[in-house]
Amino acid sequence: MKQFVFTEWNKKKLGILFEDGKAMEIRCYEADSILGNVYRARVSNLSPNINAAFVDIKKGESCYLSMDDYHGEKLKVGDLVTVQVVRDKIKTKRYAVTTDISLQGDYAVTTLFAPVGVSSKITDSARKKELKTLMQNLLIAEQDAQFYLAEGNVAEIERIKKLTLGGIIRTQAEHAEDAAITREIEGQARLLYSIMKKSEYATQYTCLYHTEVEYIKDIRRMHALQDVEIVTDIPEVTEAISEIPLYTDEYTLTLRYSLASLLEKTLSKRAYLKSGAYLVIEPTEAMTVIDVNSGKSIKGKNAEEQFLKINIEAAKEIARQLRLRNISGIVMIDFINMKEESHNHELMKNLAEYVRTDPVRTTVVDMTKLGLVELTRQKGKRALHEVFSEIK
Repeated sequence: MKQFVFTEWNKKKLGILFEDGKAMEIRCYEADSILGNVYRARVSNLSPNINAAFVDIKKGESCYLSMDDYHGEKLKVGDLVTVQVVRDKIKTKRYAVTTDISLQGDYAVTTLFAPVGVSSKITDSARKKELKTLMQNLLIAEQDAQFYLAEGNVAEIERIKKLTLGGIIRTQAEHAEDAAITREIEGQARLLYSIMKKSEYATQYTCLYHTEVEYIKDIRRMHALQDVEIVTDIPEVTEAISEIPLYTDEYTLTLRYSLASLLEKTLSKRAYLKSGAYLVIEPTEAMTVIDVNSGKSIKGKNAEEQFLKINIEAAKEIARQLRLRNISGIVMIDFINMKEESHNHELMKNLAEYVRTDPVRTTVVDMTKLGLVELTRQKGKRALHEVFSEIK
């Protein structure tokens, strides 16, 4: 059973995802988040040596634009370009932006300059083909509609030709009605064309599109999945999504779910395992380092078998802690050393399985000659310890 508890704690809006009673994610929603917003930005600097440009979305707010994420004519300083914020400020790094503007929904993500794809989690090959064809046909039909509206306007027709739309069908579309999927994709496509049309006449720093309040968007998406119970005492949520009841019990959600204790444990450097072993999690500027300690859990003569058991237990908890703390970037893990090569293979196999359930793309890279395991987790929002360091 899954529950998403959304409440306010210490002037921060928090969302905690529980799976079978265990906290798996803690999301802290910051009031000034601009993730997903679309801006008419001004190119302030070009850096060919790192294949990037720096663009200002407002005065004094320079963002990183990888040229791999840019589609258009060669840029020069002073040019205006339409970008979407795709990564929050993390530590000393700037916001990251892209010209591949995308709009997310419950069933699909429609994106500029992208092919049409289908979630790999949809396993029914016939349904997969149906959904891909549906999206392709809808996007072609919408482009034809835009051509019809621009009839006689040569410049507008040429502009539309350059705007190739694609995207991806999401997992929850597998069992959804085609009519609902159609409404969503058509709406996204029309909005994308509208945003790009407005951008042609917009001045620098104009915000062309504001995303829905992030926590409303997340809760709406989870509510649509129908396998997550939403528990909230925030009236704005129940006003926006009328099917969700407002929690009004005198025993607050903060107390009912022991949020203060949960946050204290999550922000601690140590995470304890049932066996008595523990993890030491150390964020640094360049990476996050995780050390697995056996503690007092080694008993008996067969130490190698116990090391394997502890390491596999630790691997499962590490996968959870990455989600819970929203750790991203490079992660180096120092598991307990094992002599048997087959045990190392088994550990790596289990770790890869555990991180596969993470909704954020996480890749187990390799085990180094020193026995350290390297993995990477895609960057998005700031890590939990960074957010809460501001209010300690």
